[in-house]
Amino acid sequence: MKLMSKLLAILALVLPVSALADDAQSLQQLLKPIQNLQGQFSQQQFDSDGELLLQSDGDFALQRPGKFVWNTATPFEQQLVSNGKKLWLYDPDLEQVSIKAVDAHLQQTPMLILTGDSEMLGKSFKIVETTVKATVATASAANTQQRQFLLLSRQLEPVFERLIIVFNHDILSEIKVHDSLGQLTQFKLLNAAVNSDLDSNQFEFKVPDGTEIIADE
Repeated sequence: MKLMSKLLAILALVLPVSALADDAQSLQQLLKPIQNLQGQFSQQQFDSDGELLLQSDGDFALQRPGKFVWNTATPFEQQLVSNGKKLWLYDPDLEQVSIKAVDAHLQQTPMLILTGDSEMLGKSFKIVETTVKATVATASAANTQQRQFLLLSRQLEPVFERLIIVFNHDILSEIKVHDSLGQLTQFKLLNAAVNSDLDSNQFEFKVPDGTEIIADE
């Protein structure tokens, strides 16, 4: 896993600058029309050996600039909310909420990348459009409409090792996050609706009475 990460990083460094620029522009063109997105998600986390560690699901809403709600329903409830300036992590079972200011480091997290300035992506990441692998069983006309992008952070201490964003028929459908420990977190976005009516109030978290507040602002 670590060897593959190094090879991918080297590949991004040696690719012609014009090719990287074209790939960054292609990703920008796919993300820019998405002013908001909402639907359900399925999340799986695997260790470095490919063993399943955690599986969860819930619903989400994303809106530019920098706003999102990520509601985990199972196996336990949790809510992650950002208004672009603050980030709230609420655990109803513990009756506890953590509050963080959205700084440059947090802006490198996948949800804020997707809701941020798409034109800045090429400056923050090396972006390579890669081939989507399809087995004989799954190969179809639909698979030819899939596009996949590899993002490698330009930061010295990145939040993740690499990020893979997958589009199906130009709709964001999957996010894969590889961390420095070799773990993979995979998000599949289901029944995603683009640019629909959203309640903007949901991006401002209201702390329930009796909730312990842990502020790191």
